Amino acid sequence: MTAQEVNPVVLQVISERNQNHDTRERIFVELEAIIDRPVVTLFTSFVYPVMLEDSDVDMLAGILQNAG
Repeated sequence: MTAQEVNPVVLQVISERNQNHDTRERIFVELEAIIDRPVVTLFTSFVYPVMLEDSDVDMLAGILQNAG
């Protein structure tokens, strides 16, 4: 089976499994248009145990302050 013959649903599942942003990007663009504000998202790993720490607060606050 060539790459052109692969089922688009299978490609989408593989993309989600690999944590690619392209499967969510359309939703974020549409949401920004609806609410007329920037959409900021934060994703951690689906595979590795990840915890947000207190030291992440300054970085996140900076992003949110500059997002508008």
